[in-house]
Amino acid sequence: MPKISEKQKDWVRNEIYEAAVRVIEESGVDAATMSKVAEEAGAAKGSLYNYFADKSELLEYVFNRTIEPLDAEVDSIIESDHSSTEQLRAILYAVFHYIDSKRKLFDFLLGQHEIHRLCSARNSSGPPFFEQLIAKAVEQGEFRECDPEFHAALIYGAIHGVADNYVKRDGPWPVFEIVDSIWKFFLKGLQAPD
Repeated sequence: MPKISEKQKDWVRNEIYEAAVRVIEESGVDAATMSKVAEEAGAAKGSLYNYFADKSELLEYVFNRTIEPLDAEVDSIIESDHSSTEQLRAILYAVFHYIDSKRKLFDFLLGQHEIHRLCSARNSSGPPFFEQLIAKAVEQGEFRECDPEFHAALIYGAIHGVADNYVKRDGPWPVFEIVDSIWKFFLKGLQAPD
């Protein structure tokens, strides 16, 4: 029997990804089974196991594929000539704008235990990136002296917590309001103005 080329494997994995996203967005958590994804992809359930060991591995793949465009956008922001402060605000906007564009999918993904493991501070590239950005902002005099590692964890945790709350909310919550609220909180804290 001829071997499947890498290009064919990638094509099949993409078809499975698209099917999984459709199932998640259209039918929600309960319907996102290996059987339903296989049916949506027009494949036998057993064939999915040639590509993914189990539902957990499939969800991890869906999550990673889903955030690839966001990672690319964040990378382009990082490579820009903007100040660290402007970069941080642009990243917050990019994150919440992207989540807004795929709200149903993120509602499902952020509710999965396996995805929480992937998003945890120790498994994500987010906290080290924010730590570097904060350290650079402190060095350039944009931020006060602080512990960049601790404050990076605060920012990352806030993004994750607000994102989780956002996707579960009924009704609109404009992205600019979310970013503005997070921004004001981190720049000014909860202290009342003098």
